[in-house]
Amino acid sequence: MKRKCMNTVLKLCFIGGMCFPLIGCEKERSGVTLESETTTIIGKNDVTEIKEVEKTNVELRHIEKINENEVVFKPNYAIEKSRAENWFFTQSSSIDLGLNIEAVPSGFNVMVSQIYADISLLSPYAEYNGIRQDSINIEYFSLPNGGISINEENGFNVPFQIEAVDKSETFFLMWYGSGSSYTGRITESDIAKEAKGAVLNVVWTILFENKETGEQFVKTINDRVGIPYNRSDSEEETN
Repeated sequence: MKRKCMNTVLKLCFIGGMCFPLIGCEKERSGVTLESETTTIIGKNDVTEIKEVEKTNVELRHIEKINENEVVFKPNYAIEKSRAENWFFTQSSSIDLGLNIEAVPSGFNVMVSQIYADISLLSPYAEYNGIRQDSINIEYFSLPNGGISINEENGFNVPFQIEAVDKSETFFLMWYGSGSSYTGRITESDIAKEAKGAVLNVVWTILFENKETGEQFVKTINDRVGIPYNRSDSEEETN
């Protein structure tokens, strides 16, 4: 695979019989600032009122059956609007993972017992498709009731803090292949040549507890949410 920096053509200039390279690699700009990526800046005594970041939200609907009851769950996923419209692999991001229930079935307690989520690269090429950027796995099995209770008024919500790909040794090894001697950093333009999007995969483990008998039952919900990736893949190497 071509690399922007590795394929840069070095122009030579002869001065007094000596040969000098004229140019090297142009660094890719991140497009971020300290203000755009943080809530506040430390350095002065001040009280900052936190402003809500504009997010894009998607809500899904699942129907699970427990005994004769149909229970409606509404998973929802919220991403900062700028990331939802055009994902970044080389910058850290956050996705809110939420679960609401329309009505708790009579005679039952309903709990979130486990949540697993990962985000991976979608590519038309098999060698890159499915490379995982980051994952999260939170378990509540050890709690006295085996989970976190939810009801009509109180849902469940947790932020999924996603690391940039350069912080993941696994991503690096999968991208370049084990045994690679390449030591450069992965850039967004590198990924843009191979990726068409990102996929958020989430598995919810839901625990139903019968109030009368104490019996517990498990249901799982699985969602796969696509995130657009519209980076230009037409960047040419600097000559």
